[in-house]
Amino acid sequence: VNNTMNGQLLVAGDQFQSLGEAAYLIDTTIQLSDRFTDFSTRITSNSHSEDYVDEDLALIRKKSTILPAHILERLTVALEASAKNPQSIIIKRGLFPEIKRSWISINNSLYLWNYEDGFEYSYLDAQDRMILTVGLVYPKREVFQTDEYRYLLAIATQETVYLVGICTDETFSVLSLIPTQYYVSLNQVSISSIQGTLNGRIFMSAFDGNLYEFDYQLEEKWFSKKCRLVNHSSSLTRNLVPYFIVTKFSPEDPLYEIALDHPRNILYTLSEKSCIDVYDLGVDGNSLKRVFSFSNVLPEVARFLRNSPSSEKQYQIKFIHVVAEQESTTVHLIAVTTHGIRLYFSTTQALFTSMQSSPSSRPQTLDLLHIRFPPQNKGDLSLRASFYKNGVFVASTPLSTSNPFHQSDRLLVSSPDLSFSKRAIEGSNLKENVSSVDVEGEITSIGERVHRKDLIFQNAEQEHLYYSRELLCLGSKHLHFYTKLSVLEQLKERLEQSDDSDVKIKEFFERYGVDLAASMCLSLALSIEDPQLSQKASSFFLRSSGYSIQVPLSIGGTPQVSEFSPVHSGLSLYAARIVRKIWNVLVSDLFADLTSNDPQKTEVFYQLELQLRALAKYIQNNLMSNSEYSLRREVLVREQKSILHLHSLLVRSTDALALLRLIAENQIHTKLSQNNQLTLTTRTFRYLVVDASGQELCKSLVAALVDHTKTSDDLAAKSITDELQKHCPSFFSDNDYKFLQVMEILKKDYPNKTEKERVLVDAVRELSKIIQFVPNIHPMVNALQRHNYFHGVVHLALLRAKAEGITSEESEKMYRIVLDAFDTFSQLRVPTVDQTQRDEIERTIGKSISVAISSTNRIFHEKLYSWYISKNLTNDLLECTPLKRLAENTVFGRVPRKK
Repeated sequence: VNNTMNGQLLVAGDQFQSLGEAAYLIDTTIQLSDRFTDFSTRITSNSHSEDYVDEDLALIRKKSTILPAHILERLTVALEASAKNPQSIIIKRGLFPEIKRSWISINNSLYLWNYEDGFEYSYLDAQDRMILTVGLVYPKREVFQTDEYRYLLAIATQETVYLVGICTDETFSVLSLIPTQYYVSLNQVSISSIQGTLNGRIFMSAFDGNLYEFDYQLEEKWFSKKCRLVNHSSSLTRNLVPYFIVTKFSPEDPLYEIALDHPRNILYTLSEKSCIDVYDLGVDGNSLKRVFSFSNVLPEVARFLRNSPSSEKQYQIKFIHVVAEQESTTVHLIAVTTHGIRLYFSTTQALFTSMQSSPSSRPQTLDLLHIRFPPQNKGDLSLRASFYKNGVFVASTPLSTSNPFHQSDRLLVSSPDLSFSKRAIEGSNLKENVSSVDVEGEITSIGERVHRKDLIFQNAEQEHLYYSRELLCLGSKHLHFYTKLSVLEQLKERLEQSDDSDVKIKEFFERYGVDLAASMCLSLALSIEDPQLSQKASSFFLRSSGYSIQVPLSIGGTPQVSEFSPVHSGLSLYAARIVRKIWNVLVSDLFADLTSNDPQKTEVFYQLELQLRALAKYIQNNLMSNSEYSLRREVLVREQKSILHLHSLLVRSTDALALLRLIAENQIHTKLSQNNQLTLTTRTFRYLVVDASGQELCKSLVAALVDHTKTSDDLAAKSITDELQKHCPSFFSDNDYKFLQVMEILKKDYPNKTEKERVLVDAVRELSKIIQFVPNIHPMVNALQRHNYFHGVVHLALLRAKAEGITSEESEKMYRIVLDAFDTFSQLRVPTVDQTQRDEIERTIGKSISVAISSTNRIFHEKLYSWYISKNLTNDLLECTPLKRLAENTVFGRVPRKK
């Protein structure tokens, strides 16, 4: 591959060495950014008031949408009736962000409201049955064998639970509710909440204190009904006792909530008396066993705090939230009390201060690891609703008001404080930013808008830095939309508001550290559509070296200061953030996503390719020449070399990603050799880009793609080669294209002797120009030998042997090709051919020997003479007139000078 650096040819060894250095920079940058991704490393003690920083500007209200007129009218009438007779009206509501709907039930009427357009809604009549709760669950694929239903509604009434299919399009803009034949009687059990697993199991908590499962199958069998209600909390004997007897003599602790940890296959239940039960669903998610029951909150809190809690009511648990695997491998559950105190739990017995549990570890217990008190300046809290996901905690609490008919809530939002002073010090306690805003109405449900912008996982810290969160707050009559701005969006706001004094930007650099701030300026420079704002961000990035702010990175407790400028550090951070999405992902997994039926997944790869290409172009235009950094000259030279190597890595990564996309589009990866297919399942994207063997694998992919196009028409073949040249020059350069063209010419037969000679001469001439860049010379050798053009083989092999950048090992292979050609001469001299053919063969042999002898390569001549002697052809060697003088000179150790 013709790679150049500052106009000089990079030989293969130097090329992969420079790629390896750039890859090491990416690896170490990713490791540093991942250092505190597991927040359990930051909960070294219980929280204090100084662990919160007010950040009111981070929460922005986008809009509020009122319920459709018909639903609002029904709701108003129901509330008036409830005021007179509370027992006659049951009103429930909630959010299903997965299908972009809010739901509200009024007695036997269910409405699913499309809050995106604000008008469309679906209606379902439960006839004479009062609806208690509704759950959105996944269907069992062995029962609903088609993709007709993307989700199911599990609707619990006072008598039954029944399933309703949801038919919708990809965008969930239109939705139809289709009743199914699956339902189960409840036998006077009142359901409080419904949750479903990814494999279609449906679990329900009940006010009688039991956990139930709605089990259904395709057909009724000998010993199992089509639908059945399974009680997972009671023994078989208890199940045989009539319900009214059980409830009379058993003290009830109603279950209010279920929380499902899908990746870990763990289920939690929460009761009215703050009891949390832990259930193990098994590695495959198909079993269920209760493994622990946490029921003594106050003694555990007292042990943890080393003193008795001031109030029992203060520690009454009201909500439970699962902690995702990407956030922590140690902390698994957060329980929230009525007064906003958060309790952090682990289901394993591993000490979070010394080790982390494996994701495959099964739950054994529920250990309290950390108690987090709410910020003191927010007053006495009494939570009405709460939400937690990927580090963002949201809660609503009533505001005291003199008007009983005008209810308002206060919304509290907290998230990790990622300012530099909090990130850089290893072992420091978790700090959080907190924002608050007053909201009209009672907020009864909180969720998050589902956006699949980036399906390839970024760690939790990266998400807080770069991705804003869109929150949904369901009130009594409105749905309120709020945006929790990412740190990147906050920088954008400052750029829009900044003046020539750039005070706001300097404050940002001081808060988040110059390296991270520079990285974010670069990110905005490459992503903002407004050219003026983009130029502004680029200017601050390039000027970041002027900010004299020390930015140590804590490694093993020792502060480390980079010798390079913030421009280099910011560039490294941004480059690592982009490529980390695929850097250590197996190539086979990348192909699985690229060939997915989900267009959003393929769009992610396309956008990633554009990001990489844009960054490489930016480096080429702005950073490839010496800049006016305040660095020592020797450091500046090293920095420029590092940036140059990083640029090469980015270009190569872009080309590799484009190649994988083309391979996937044409389904070539399924037609590779078994060995290559096995390699794809064991090698990562990094291997493709950095390793010399990865280069060979990419070349194999290109060859397979090109071979595939030969079965298509010429126009399609030309289109593929054009795409390879345009988007994958690292693996299909201009020289590769020329080589391909010549090989196509050599595959043809030429009956006309004169035309054949002309074509072969032209072919060898073109191959001579690119011979040092040909990755595999053997197909070319076979093609020329097919035409008995042996002197062309000898010429090209010897030319490649002395080419710049060719290793001694590769030269040895070229000598072997020449001598192998000589071995075939005896096979050509067969007595059966006529005199004309014999003369032609002798001319071919003579030309080949003449080309070989005319070489000035001393090592080759020694190989050639040894070959003659080993074949007992000493006389033939001495009879070669042009060789006599050369042989005499060689004997005396003199090599003739090149004419």
